[in-house]
Amino acid sequence: MKVVYTEQSYDSLEELTDFLLEEQGWTLEKLLSFRSGLLDKADALETTYNNYQQEEYLEHLGKGH
Repeated sequence: MKVVYTEQSYDSLEELTDFLLEEQGWTLEKLLSFRSGLLDKADALETTYNNYQQEEYLEHLGKGH
């Protein structure tokens, strides 16, 4: 499986970053650690996708979502 990051996903990550820094008062260090961990988990899906639940509403696409 290949993980693809869309423009929308980048925009959402930017919005989340702004929210955590500005509204929640996270430190830059905490935010960078969180963001790194989040992206690492997403990238890990390329090799571990079989370990997770299949999305039944997307089964008709035949792509193993």
